[in-house]
Formats: sequence, structure tokens, C-alpha cells
Amino acid sequence: MNVAVNCCAVYEPTWLLLADYPAPPTVYRIQITAFRRHEPFLYTLLRPAEKLRAGRYHQPRDRQRFIVARGLLRLLLSHYVAQSPTEVVFATDATKKPFLRDFPDWHYNVSHSGDWIVMAVAQTGVGVDVEKIEPGFDFGPVINPLFSREEQRAINESTTARPLFYELWTRKEALAKATAKGIDDDFCRLPSLVGNHSVNSRLIDTTNNWTVSSFVVADAYVGSVAFVTPPDGPEPVFCTVDDRLFANALY
Repeated sequence: MNVAVNCCAVYEPTWLLLADYPAPPTVYRIQITAFRRHEPFLYTLLRPAEKLRAGRYHQPRDRQRFIVARGLLRLLLSHYVAQSPTEVVFATDATKKPFLRDFPDWHYNVSHSGDWIVMAVAQTGVGVDVEKIEPGFDFGPVINPLFSREEQRAINESTTARPLFYELWTRKEALAKATAKGIDDDFCRLPSLVGNHSVNSRLIDTTNNWTVSSFVVADAYVGSVAFVTPPDGPEPVFCTVDDRLFANALY
């Protein structure tokens, strides 16, 4: 059995300010340094095990990123499931895919790179990835084992090879995270070129059809979100998280 995977070109979405929580699927972007002053409060939302994990980070930047990401994730999800942020319980399944223990019908995914965190919330499977386009990164050795011949050719022949590499990479990562397909021997077989692809359902371990949309997160940052293609459902809504999130939080 084959399923359809539609990969969409990079576009610049309209990033709404979080005045209210839109219906899922929703993609949130968070600038880590913008929440530096809120780090002490966000730390109070973490569970004991998360606080221990935060303490294990040797670099302050890594510790701050973890606290901001986990604290804001708790705040966002608390609205959707009508539960206090501190009561939200995270778990992982046999494939190490994260889920909400008490609300299995809600799905989320998180990615970070540089100064940005991207989160996706949906009521079907979802995966998200963000990457900072690094001008000094030598991506040549990565292409051969992790990209198909067609993808390798597209990158090598492109006049914008570096942005294209990151574009295709984020699509593969988003789909892999949505379907709990790790970076293994089949990663190169996950589609990423723009267009409709027919994929063996056993490759991604799902019978759903998928859409993988790429988008501009910020200058020099590209992201992709993978979600189950709905027959007549909504496209993802894109929101920027800022201080107003705290005004609507459930404490």
C-alpha cells in the first residue's frame, strides 16, 4: 500500500501575534532571547525531573533553551487540554515519539536551532523542524548517505545549493519526527523535493497521507511542518509567541 506525501515549497507565512489560541494545527515560533527575563518563572513550571535535567546542562545557553522551551510548551498545551501547566505529563511511546500521557488525542512536536524554537500542536500526527542556515557548514559529506540521487542532483545543480540543502533537510526531519521514523538506512528514501510523492506505507509506518510545508521562520532560518493531509481540513496557522501568552495562562 502506498500513501501520498505532498512537499510544498518554502513560503513566508503571516505570523499572527498570540491574542487567542487558534484551532489546530498550529505552528508557534519563539525567540529564545526574548524570554530571558521570564526564565525564572518558566523554571517554576517544570517538574522535578525536568529541573534536574536543566541542571545537567553545563552551558547557560543550553540550560536557558531547555527551560524556555519546556516551560512555554507546558503553557501552550495547558490551554488546549484545560489543565494546569505543572500537571501536564509528557511520555514517549515505543518509538520514542513524545505524547501527552493523559490526552493521547493531542499531538505536539518541538524543534530548535540557534535563537529560535518552533512548536507544532495538532489533533493528528505532526512533526516540525527548524534549522539555521549556517554559511560555514560543509554539507557535502551529508548529502550522499542521507539524500536520494534526485535530491543530490537538485542540490548540486542549484545556484542556491545551501538554502536548498536546509529546505530539503527540514522536510525530511519533519516527516521523520511526525511518523517516528528515525535517521537510519531509510532516511534517504523520505521524500523532500517539491511535488506529490507516492511512498510505501511501511517506509513511514503509517497509512495516512501527509503534507510537508516549508516556511521562513526568520532571517537565515527555515522550517518545515509535516501533518496529516485532511480531506477538507484547515492548513496550519502560524503564531509568534510573546508576553501575552502569560495573560491567558492557566495557573
